[in-house]
Amino acid sequence: MTLDIVIPALNEHENLKKLLPFLREHSNEHSTNIIVVDAKNSNDNTETLCHDWKCVYRKSQHCQRASQLNEGATLSSADSIMFLHADVFPPQSFVQDIENCHITGKDCGMFSYRFDKPRFLLKVNQYFTKFDSSLSGGGDQCFFILKSAFDKHNGFNENFCLMEDFELFRRLKKEKVSYKIVNSPATVSARKYENNSWLRVNLVNFLTFQKFKKSVPPEELSRFYKKWLNPF
Repeated sequence: MTLDIVIPALNEHENLKKLLPFLREHSNEHSTNIIVVDAKNSNDNTETLCHDWKCVYRKSQHCQRASQLNEGATLSSADSIMFLHADVFPPQSFVQDIENCHITGKDCGMFSYRFDKPRFLLKVNQYFTKFDSSLSGGGDQCFFILKSAFDKHNGFNENFCLMEDFELFRRLKKEKVSYKIVNSPATVSARKYENNSWLRVNLVNFLTFQKFKKSVPPEELSRFYKKWLNPF
């Protein structure tokens, strides 16, 4: 199986400086491409870093994650794609985990996760990521999918400037696409919780998700979310 990894970025040089060598160490360079799609207004040294680690670098004409993810997918010719945030480390076994998931007949899947800070309240959040629920499918779970299934279902909806990951997974579930939550935890940065608070992040996430379920327009979702949270 061949696997490509698509990473959307916006001034993520410091995170990618740690992530790219990790991905290279735990994947096969001959069967795994790393594709970094940098936002149009990104102004750090990501391009040089990508060249150093033999990654595919694309400077996007967009500054919107759904567009960047789709753009990265168009550069892929692999059997499967994993969509990865720059501040998330998949488990070391991610290549084999994804291959095993597809071998067992699943078209797509995701990983449970843990935070990089061992705080009790964060442990509460991470505990539930190994279970299937209406909150499954967020980008921190390293979503992966067969390229054929991704193309068939038209990828990410670029009208969504927020929650594009949930929107795609909701469509896939409606279409009865087979999936699995792999209980090999990824490691997620706790920076959003550190820059806000555990209560604020969870409350805003809950309210945003309720609005999403009620089909509130994407622009309104984004305004609400950004008004109350500092994501970085």
